[in-house]
Amino acid sequence: CITINDEVVHGIPRGSIKRGDLVTVDLGLKFKGYHTDTATSFVVGRSTQKQWEFLKVGRRALKVALGVILPGRRVGDISQAIQTTLLTGGVYPVKELTGHGVGRQLHEEPAIPGWVTGGREMRVVLTIGMTIAVEVIYTASETKLKISEDGWTMKTVDGSLSAVFEETVAVTKRGMEVLTN
Repeated sequence: CITINDEVVHGIPRGSIKRGDLVTVDLGLKFKGYHTDTATSFVVGRSTQKQWEFLKVGRRALKVALGVILPGRRVGDISQAIQTTLLTGGVYPVKELTGHGVGRQLHEEPAIPGWVTGGREMRVVLTIGMTIAVEVIYTASETKLKISEDGWTMKTVDGSLSAVFEETVAVTKRGMEVLTN
């Protein structure tokens, strides 16, 4: 999927991308019966200082979230890391979408929100061999999402910028290994 500027996820490629657009590319791969999921966001051409800072916060949030992954930790530790980093950076986690387990199916349990929900998913313990897609999905303002005219692409209601940084990782004895880098 390719999304541009205020499009958040599930973008259907159409039209053309222009210099200065903030673009997210979200890719999945199925290999020998197993799925991976990864996404990155970037600006086409030169970015403005505002765009650069916006993307920097998301990259940092993913790095911090990956850094807390250890056997015995909980999904809530990942969610807390993402939420704290984003809010401290002046941007907002998208609450309608989450990271997820990944394996034989693209989307498996557990859900991995980018914010602390208080729900049962926060208590899921990370175990060796577990594979998860850690997704930092965020916007420049505290906004809701809507389905665009194409019936599939999700966009911000207020037109604010959105970005996604995502990696599929395996929980290992010493932490995690990125499978999609």
